[in-house]
Amino acid sequence: MRLGALCEANGTGGSADALGPQGGRRLGPATTTRAMRGNTQVTPSFVRRTLAIVLVCLICAATGEPIAGEVMSAEEIVKALTTVTDEGGTRGIAVAPRPGSLPPGVNLDIPFGLNSDQLQPSATAQLDQLAQALQSDALASSRVEIVGHTDSSGAAAYNLSLSLRRATAVRNYLVAEAGIGQERLAAVGRGEEEPIPGTDPASARNRRVEITLLDRK
Repeated sequence: MRLGALCEANGTGGSADALGPQGGRRLGPATTTRAMRGNTQVTPSFVRRTLAIVLVCLICAATGEPIAGEVMSAEEIVKALTTVTDEGGTRGIAVAPRPGSLPPGVNLDIPFGLNSDQLQPSATAQLDQLAQALQSDALASSRVEIVGHTDSSGAAAYNLSLSLRRATAVRNYLVAEAGIGQERLAAVGRGEEEPIPGTDPASARNRRVEITLLDRK
């Protein structure tokens, strides 16, 4: 997610400058914060909220952790699943590295509740894009494997069970909400066994759902 987009959502338009009503003068720190940009009043609480969002973005950028809300489009998913690749990424959501002898796969950021297999409401945006990809002409006759992954925090046995339950939750959504045939979807859990290459096994990036193409007709 672009920093400017976050700022726009809070009415700042990505600028840290406040313009005065006369001649576009910049307001100094001792000047009143009752400046207006469009219909947005710049108040101390507004500034604090905006700075908090900026801080989160900077932390995510510095650590390489994904920013919540990244959604891979149906077109990007189709491309990832129909192109064998050893490396790559799309808008912060990595195409899963696969040796040439293995089918292609793609990692998706699908949010769940903490230590839960319950899909968060925000997960539907990504799941709906996945459903569109599976219904596209390129993949309409394909079977895919839904693979749940976790990071290395917690007990390995628990992580394995949780990853399977999460993969199953994704499969159930695709069947119930998108009408994808259950016979086209296999759900498996890998727990913490397969972190993204080059990442810390405890990294939040490893809490993900991978979609792998099983066969394509």
